[in-house]
Amino acid sequence: MKKWFCLLLVLIILIFSFWNYQNKIYSDIIDACYEAGGETINIQLEGSSFLSGYNDKYLLSKELISGFDVISYEYTQTDEEFLLNAIIPSGYITVRLRDVENKIYASLTVSQNAHNVNINNIKQTIFINFIRHRAIPKFSILVVGRFNGRLTTAQMKEKAIEILKSKRAIFVDGIENENLVSVSAFLPTLEERKKCEDRYINLNIALRYSDLNKCTYIWIGSPLIFEEY
Repeated sequence: MKKWFCLLLVLIILIFSFWNYQNKIYSDIIDACYEAGGETINIQLEGSSFLSGYNDKYLLSKELISGFDVISYEYTQTDEEFLLNAIIPSGYITVRLRDVENKIYASLTVSQNAHNVNINNIKQTIFINFIRHRAIPKFSILVVGRFNGRLTTAQMKEKAIEILKSKRAIFVDGIENENLVSVSAFLPTLEERKKCEDRYINLNIALRYSDLNKCTYIWIGSPLIFEEY
C-alpha cells in the first residue's frame, strides 16, 4: 500500500512539474514580441476538446466559462454551430460548439489585452472547466504585437529568426514577399504539435506591414496561427 502511495505521489509531482514547465514555455512565447523590440497588444488562449453526453449547448457553454468574471454575454445558434460571446473586464471569451457524430467539439477562446493577462490562471481555469466534463483540452496560443513603422522583408526575417533562436526552435519552412514573412518551426519542449506532411510544427511566426496603420504587425502562434493574418 505504501509503495503505491509513493508511486502516486511521484506521478502527481511529475504532472505538476510538467504543467508548470509548459506554462513557462507559454509565458516565454508571450514575451517573445517584447524581447524582439515590439509591443505586445493582444493574447488569445484557446482550449478545445471533444465532449460526449451533452444535449443542452446553452448550459454547456455557460459551464465552460465558469470561473471567469463575465460582465455580459450573448449567444446565437445555427444548424452548424452554437456560439456564445462573453465580455470580461479586459477582453472577451468565445465558446464554439459543433456536433461531430455523437460528440460535441467544444472550443473556448479567451482574448485579452496583453497588459492585463495572467496566462497561467486563464489556462488553469479552462483546464478545470473541461476536466469537469471529463475531457482534457488541447491548447493553442496566439500573441499579436506590432513594431512602429515599416520593417523591410530583411528586417522581418531577422525578427523571426531572432525569436526562433531565443526559443531554441528548429526552422521547418517559410514564405516571404514584399510585405509578409511567415515561418513555421518546431519547439521540442512544447507538448502541443501538428504534423504537416512528414514534419511536426508547433510554432508559427508571421510579420506583415499594414499601410493603413503604418506599423508592422507580428503574430506568434502555437501550435498554429489560428486566425487570418
